[in-house]
Parts: sequence; structure tokens; C-alpha cells
Amino acid sequence: MFAIMRELLVRDEKRMTDFYSKADVLNLHRLIVSDYLMTDRVLLQSLPVLLKVLQKSSGSTLDYMAISGLQKLKKLLSHSNPEILLELVQIVSHLARSKMDYYPNIAQIGLIEHIPRYLLSPNELVREKTLNLVGNLAKHSIQFFEDFVKYRVIGAIASTVSTKTTNYEKILKNIVYAVGNISYYNEQ
Repeated sequence: MFAIMRELLVRDEKRMTDFYSKADVLNLHRLIVSDYLMTDRVLLQSLPVLLKVLQKSSGSTLDYMAISGLQKLKKLLSHSNPEILLELVQIVSHLARSKMDYYPNIAQIGLIEHIPRYLLSPNELVREKTLNLVGNLAKHSIQFFEDFVKYRVIGAIASTVSTKTTNYEKILKNIVYAVGNISYYNEQ
């Protein structure tokens, strides 16, 4: 099963292609969401590869992940391991940044209600990437604004200003990105 990941990594190293087939992502995704293999160790090896594949993929592979893959990754939203949350946040953030058409699929998994918890994470990379995710969710429209208010995401963003961090500049940059995108489309 790890042969799939190794093949993708080797392919990436050798050719640095910008396209992976839908079958590659499907096989990797099956590995990730298998109940038998749903261990932190497997997830920590698989999710970074999935993110790398998505970042180098074409529209059809991203479409597959947004339509089918997000539903299967939904069970990871409540995970407590910050490294797994970090990868999950980056996967969703990449989809949100890529295309507004993916917003309804992202909304269906119930991600927004978890964002305040991610923003209060003791792991500063989780906080930083979650702020970037919020900015990407607000990049194309105000679709998520009501959910941001309902789940107190904006208050959680404000709380990150006072959170102790070693890389305050990156956190502040992502706060500005998130708040800027939220306010750009919203006159309220």
C-alpha cells in the first residue's frame, strides 16, 4: 500500500510533472481513508503526499477531491494530532484558493465550526495555516461570512493576536489576509 505513495514521490522527484492522474489520487485517497489504516502514522505519511499531489494536479483531479474526497476526509476534522490537522487544513485551503466552485463542497463537511478550535491550537503552524485557510475561504465571495459569525471565527481570529508565538510576523500577515478578504466582500 505504501508503494502508491513511493511511486508518486519517485515520479515527482524524477519528472517534477504538474499532472497526476485521477487514478493516482484515488488510490492514495483510498489508502488514507481506509478504516484499517486510519492510524496517525499512516495519516502523517499519506496526507503530505496527497497535498503535494493536489498542488501539482489539473482540474479533474481537484474536482474529484473537492466532490468525493472532502466527504471522506471529514472524519479527520475532529482529530487531535496537530500535524494531521495541519495537513488537512492545507488540503482544504488549497482547494478553497483554487476555485470558488469548491466552496459548496467545503461547506458540506462542516469545517467552519472547527476553525475556532484550530485557531486556539497550541501549535503555531496550525494557527498560521488556519488563518490562511480563512483568507482563502473568503477570497472569492462572502459565502462563508454567516458561518464565520455563527461559529465566532472572527473573534477567534482576534484572539490569535494575543497568542504567544515565535513567528509573530507570519501570524500577523495571515490575520491581515483573512480579515482583509472577509471585509473585502462584506459591507456589514
